[in-house]
Amino acid sequence: MGRIYSVLVLSAICLISTAQSIDSSQAAEVLKRFDRMQANVNTIYFHVVCEYVNSGQEDSAFRSAASVWLKYEPHDTIFGHFFHVRGDDKNGSYDYYYDGSKGLEARHKEKQLLLFDPYAYPNTANNPAKARTALNALHPLLCRKNITDYLLLNYPYAGKPALSGNRKGSGYLLILTYPVNRYGQQSTLYLEFDDNCMLKSTKRVTKWNGISLTDTFDIDHIGNNNEDVSDELVPHAAFPGYAKREYNGPAERAISPEEILIGEQAPDFSYQSYGGDRISLKKFRGKYVLLDFWETWCGHCIVSFPDLKDLYQRYHQLGLEIIGVSTENQEKVPGIIQANKLPYPNLKGDTAILSNYHIEGRPTYVLIGPTGKVLTYSYGDLAPIRALLDKK
Repeated sequence: MGRIYSVLVLSAICLISTAQSIDSSQAAEVLKRFDRMQANVNTIYFHVVCEYVNSGQEDSAFRSAASVWLKYEPHDTIFGHFFHVRGDDKNGSYDYYYDGSKGLEARHKEKQLLLFDPYAYPNTANNPAKARTALNALHPLLCRKNITDYLLLNYPYAGKPALSGNRKGSGYLLILTYPVNRYGQQSTLYLEFDDNCMLKSTKRVTKWNGISLTDTFDIDHIGNNNEDVSDELVPHAAFPGYAKREYNGPAERAISPEEILIGEQAPDFSYQSYGGDRISLKKFRGKYVLLDFWETWCGHCIVSFPDLKDLYQRYHQLGLEIIGVSTENQEKVPGIIQANKLPYPNLKGDTAILSNYHIEGRPTYVLIGPTGKVLTYSYGDLAPIRALLDKK
């Protein structure tokens, strides 16, 4: 009996020890150990399963699994490395290659090849060669050196985090809690390392104006400085039978929405608002009306709410009305309206109003004058709206 009791006590001690807290200096040392290992890595191979979820969008979960072969190239100004990603997502299987000059994406289900020249576009996150779902698997912590400075001093859109952690089994779980940034976002990052300080998984949760965004990466089969990586960085097949084209930007429209609408009478509408009233455009005749077409999944839309509120406070007494229009995820919209304290009505729109106003992206702003004619039409930019109102 005594022996059984001793075993139970030892088991309890082991369970407690696996959840033992570590302080910020110990957590920082785990990051530094990872940095020291990465400093000697020239090539890396890993397999990753990732998932992105936006609580503001129905059925938003985007899952993919991929293998990545990567060679660090610090002189490369686009990615900082050459790589090959082979994976599967909701659009089927794919391969993506980048050799320092061109990007090549092969989509096997459609048998299509898409070529990118990243140097033909600004080197931002919106560069067409970068803004591809095929590249979700390129985990930022495995694709860079010196993650300690990156996470603690230079993390995008965030200040210095509070760092804490626990022992998890024989490894570590680090928690980085970032302060609210100027956009109202608050992020928490969870990093799991094994006993050798190799990265096993990451989870980032960002809470932002009534919605939460979560991305999760599970990482395994990490291999460093493997000679086979270089062989995988170039295509081994010519992709016979695949349609091939070079990305040259979005297709040109024969006639733009601006040309169709500006100077014309704005299409009337009547919709239920989230406040319960039925609102039509014609009831605002004699005033300036700014239509804000937005959706819950549109980050730029939500970032722009403070600017829209500022416009409303500044010009409302001078005759400006703002009407928000969204058409999707209607059960999520009231929470976002409340979290952002929007002082103007928001409507439960449908595809008819999107068609009548030729809405192709979000946010789109349409300013209507007192006579009911469209004065200006802007994609994601309130500057021309503000400039026009300043002249009135």
